[in-house]
Formats: sequence, C-alpha cells, structure tokens
Amino acid sequence: MMRWVGLSVLVFMSVMTMKPLRQDNGILRGSFSTQFESGDWFKILNWNINKGLQGGAIENAIRREKPDVILLQEADVNARRTKQRNVAEELARSLSFNYVFGVEFEELAQGSESSPAFHGQAILSRFPIRSSRILPFTHQSNYWRPRAYLPRWPVFQPRLGGRMALIATVAVGNGTVVFYDLHLESQGSEQLRLQQLDEVLADAAQYPPDTCLVLAGDFNSDLRVSQLKQKVIHAGFRSVIDGFPSTKAGGAAKDGVFVRGPVQFDRGHVHPDTGASDHFAITSYLSVSCLEQQGKQQ
Repeated sequence: MMRWVGLSVLVFMSVMTMKPLRQDNGILRGSFSTQFESGDWFKILNWNINKGLQGGAIENAIRREKPDVILLQEADVNARRTKQRNVAEELARSLSFNYVFGVEFEELAQGSESSPAFHGQAILSRFPIRSSRILPFTHQSNYWRPRAYLPRWPVFQPRLGGRMALIATVAVGNGTVVFYDLHLESQGSEQLRLQQLDEVLADAAQYPPDTCLVLAGDFNSDLRVSQLKQKVIHAGFRSVIDGFPSTKAGGAAKDGVFVRGPVQFDRGHVHPDTGASDHFAITSYLSVSCLEQQGKQQ
C-alpha cells in the first residue's frame, strides 16, 4: 500500500511571512481576495505550470488573461528547484486571490526530513472558497516510490504519496460551482488512467444534475484519441473547447476543461504562446446566470 502524505501531521511555513500557513483536513489555504461579487460571466484558467519553475513568466501570463478562477497542476511547496517557494501562495498573494493547495507527492530529493518539499494541485479564486477536499486515488503507479538501491537524487524523482484530485466549492454569484482539479498518472498505462478517472466520475456522481461542475486538469493522455474523453462525455460533461487542440509541445492534447450541469461556456481557447511551462494554458468564460436557484438551496 502506498503511503499517503497528509498535511495534517506537518507544519508549513509561509516563505514570505515565515508564519504557519493555515491548513485543514490536509489542505493548505489562504485568503487574499477582497472581491465577493461576480457578473453574469466569469473566466477560468487551467494550467500545468511545470512545478512553477518560471514563476515570473507564469504570473505575467495569468495577469494578461485576467481569470477569476485558476486551476493549477504541478505546483511546488518548499522545493529546492523552485527556491523553497510556495508557488501557489505567492501567486495568490500577488494576484489577490484566495487559494487552496493539496499535496500530491512529498518530493524526497527536493527537501529534507526537517524541511520537506511537496508537489500538488492548487485552485485560486477571486471569489470565496466555501470548502475543499482531496480525493486520493485508490489506483496508483509504483513508479515514483523510493528504492533502497537508488540514491535520493533529483534525476530519479523519488516520491511519497500519489495522484489525486483537488476539489473545491466556490461561491459564484448567488450559488456555487464545484471544481475538480485532477492530475492523472504519467508513468502508467492507459488502463490506470481510466481507473483514476472512474474514481473522479464516481465522486462527481454524488452531485445532483442541476449542480454546476467543472472538471479540469492534466489527463496525461491525448484526448483526441483517448478513451478518457469518451468516459467524461458519457458522464454528462461537455468540453469547453472544440476539437481538442494540442496543449503541449509535440502536439498532444493532454489537458482539458469540461463542464456538467446548467453551465454555459464561451470562447474556450488554448494559449500556445504562454511559454512559461511545457503545457499550454486553457481559458474559457462560464455563465453564472444559471446559479440563482441553486444558490437559494445552499
């Protein structure tokens, strides 16, 4: 059984303030936004930021797009390769967003026993984040686990933990939207990724059909030909982008944004010009006019 890394037994320090970060149920969080109202439409951005290695360029790209909700994959906390920064927190503070961060892995070659390093997903929002949780996948690859015969060098990427989905309920207008930020396994078979996606879709099935859901992230498979796309669509989700254009250098459509329920979308777009990661950002506008009745039920 793969050991899951729980934040509840760890203390994190803000790189900027050197004060303990608030964490609940294994999730880091911070509240830096002063915006509580939204119009009829809001903009989302999904992006695998490749650990946050190019922090300044990532922030500049986000500022250009002016999103209201951001879903990030591959964000570092306290890793040597990103200069011990909490990448998501720095972005949230600088952009005046609220945020939640969930651990995917402890990066054994990027920290130490007394100062561990982590890697995972983050959701940033101008609007209040009402709740958040982690869905750790039951089906995992053993590829990343440390091995006694290998030194803990960065080239081997020894890790503890496993792939997961970060889920957040965000207050938008008079209602709420549930966001799933997922990162499926890169070092495994398509069957493994299908099993992980099944876990996400089974979790999403608990929500009534009139709940507004957004499922986004790095699927680590070419969605133009993968069975993953069919599974998501069969579960009632629609892609915000037509035709699944490439989202990574080399031509694969590995990233996607899907919606379910009474959600309208417009101007879905892939941004190959961002240049701050090995993945391209995806943006789309979503309608919030459908949320009034749902908001009264909360």
